[in-house]
Amino acid sequence: MFLRGVAVCSVLALAAVAQGGVAVQLVPNPNQALYSQNQTVQVDVKLAQAPGGSDQLLRMVEFDLTPTSSFLTVALPLTHDRGTPGTGDDIHFWSFASLSTCVSVPAACGELHFIDDKMAAGPVDTREKTLSIAYRGLTPFAQAQILLPASGAPVTVGKLQVTMPAADGDYTLNLANAVATGADQGARVDFGLDPHTIWRAKLAPPNEVSGGSFTFHVGPVSTNTLTSASPANNKSLWRTTKNIIKLTFQNPIAAPPQAGNILIEELLDGPLFGPNLAGSFAFTVNGNVLTIRDTTNTLMHRKWYGIRNTGGWAGVDPFRVDLVLQIGDANNNGRVQFSDLTTINTGVPTDPAADDDRRDINSDARIQFNDMTAANARIPSDTVTKPVGHPP
Repeated sequence: MFLRGVAVCSVLALAAVAQGGVAVQLVPNPNQALYSQNQTVQVDVKLAQAPGGSDQLLRMVEFDLTPTSSFLTVALPLTHDRGTPGTGDDIHFWSFASLSTCVSVPAACGELHFIDDKMAAGPVDTREKTLSIAYRGLTPFAQAQILLPASGAPVTVGKLQVTMPAADGDYTLNLANAVATGADQGARVDFGLDPHTIWRAKLAPPNEVSGGSFTFHVGPVSTNTLTSASPANNKSLWRTTKNIIKLTFQNPIAAPPQAGNILIEELLDGPLFGPNLAGSFAFTVNGNVLTIRDTTNTLMHRKWYGIRNTGGWAGVDPFRVDLVLQIGDANNNGRVQFSDLTTINTGVPTDPAADDDRRDINSDARIQFNDMTAANARIPSDTVTKPVGHPP
């Protein structure tokens, strides 16, 4: 099945079998609980070796897509014609970020590594579902090979475009042929430059390649309603640093939103909004709870902010929560007064404090007299009127 790939790498015939292992990881983008009909998704194909070995340079990588659902449309890698269009001498390859020549000189990129997809020597495409990435040259082109680190960190070796079918159901993309239906089927990964020390991993006993499959659940686009917020809408944040907002939804969240899918903006008169600050926040998910943490101390004392989804966060209903930062508002009445010092004092000393304990003003996970000092520095701070035009 791997005629061109084997021809190029015939010098590797004496490869030794690895004792560790390598995992194939598929990372869909976007990563959703449900995909819609005819939706196109980019899939990053990653490799990661078992920790404990040494850094390895990839020599050959082969994937077999035969077990992939026939209802999925998988676009093979980029094509660059090296001669007369339609003559069948195209070069198929994945554009590796480390290889700038792939962009500037496609032909040179193909000389260093190519995709063998069984294209016929003519205008008729008779490719089979086999991808073989081969790297030509040993020492002269070693710097063009992809490094698989000993740490076990995953490395992207390619990208595919996968289009969902026009019918609901579960469909599997499989690059490692987990069923091992044939001796030549599976994922093969060769490492190194010396033919006596190459690591050849193949999906066969002792099953050194794992992973390589992902199931897409295709159905109606799900919605998920915001049920509560902490602090609640129109209430205050209270910390000098690392303020957190917790949003609870009706259903579990598949993955944290990207910074561009959720808006965190200062409220301005108009009603207008300032720039989106979401890139300065960290998003974590625990079941149906999204925690948003200010990692760069972006929020300012006595300023109003809106946290919104206006439709950019797929699968989640639009929502809006408005909050004001009142540093020291331990009793959650929207003001900073001596009564807040009394509230804080009731907790001194507490170690550790809960991450949402309003008596922890300086965000050190403890309640001490220095929290009272931080609040006292803002007394008095009366109610902050919301900018004109925004909902009361």
